[in-house]
Amino acid sequence: MRSPWGPSRPQPCGSPGEAPPSCAAREQGLNPAETALEAKRLAREAPTVAQLADDYVEHYAKRQKKSWQEDERVLDKEAVPTPGSMKARGVRRRLIIDLLEEIVDRKTLLTSLA
Repeated sequence: MRSPWGPSRPQPCGSPGEAPPSCAAREQGLNPAETALEAKRLAREAPTVAQLADDYVEHYAKRQKKSWQEDERVLDKEAVPTPGSMKARGVRRRLIIDLLEEIVDRKTLLTSLA
């Protein structure tokens, strides 16, 4: 008799129904455990926002722009302090919108005081 909760043993790769993600790795000759460890290692080594900002200044702005110091100043003052230690993959649209709104509000306050 078949269980109402599904099969009592794991489905082999290539069987009908939805195969587990490890099946794709096994079919390609990869060890699923090693694949998971590699994904974790890549996530740990992913660059932070501050690292990407530094890379931008070093590898692009200094070489391509005469005003690279202004780019560096703006990044250090406005963009990097809030999400700087975050992994770049973790930055979401809402954080950027909040950051931009904060900058606009600060600029509006300064111009109203002048």
